[in-house]
Amino acid sequence: MLTVITFFWQLCTLRAHTSKVPTASWFVAMVVLANLITSLLLSTALSEGADPWRTATAIVVPQATFACLLWLALYFRSVEARFLPTLTSVFGCDLLLTALLGATLPLIRMIFDGAADSLLFAFFLWTIVIYGHIVHQALDIRYVPATGVALGMWFLSTVVAQAVLENPA
Repeated sequence: MLTVITFFWQLCTLRAHTSKVPTASWFVAMVVLANLITSLLLSTALSEGADPWRTATAIVVPQATFACLLWLALYFRSVEARFLPTLTSVFGCDLLLTALLGATLPLIRMIFDGAADSLLFAFFLWTIVIYGHIVHQALDIRYVPATGVALGMWFLSTVVAQAVLENPA
């Protein structure tokens, strides 16, 4: 377990390659499920009184949309065989960052009044940098355009989630 966490940490610090990620079905499923559960726990803890189904939808829809967009990008570059390691890398890094955010946010709120928004923004930027690193390796494109692609995927995933969660008039 420590080896897996260490690997994802190396990926989060841009020192590992996605080709080294295990692609066994059970491992991919465990990473995706752990990411979903961790995100759900943190989201419900941060938004007291929120509807749990709405919270779950707000987590699952962008993750599923991002996975679909990732597969499409890999398909258009004719490297769709890289989908599982890339998906596992994205969700594994997201899992690690979510757990790190969950561990640091209460401490930051306690010590620095009003610094939580800055911390969330820093985590967002770090996430986009990591996604850019992963997309750069998966699509074999330069880092800056890959970061732009990753940001576009994140943005489109967020738009789809907001459309799904929109209250009917």
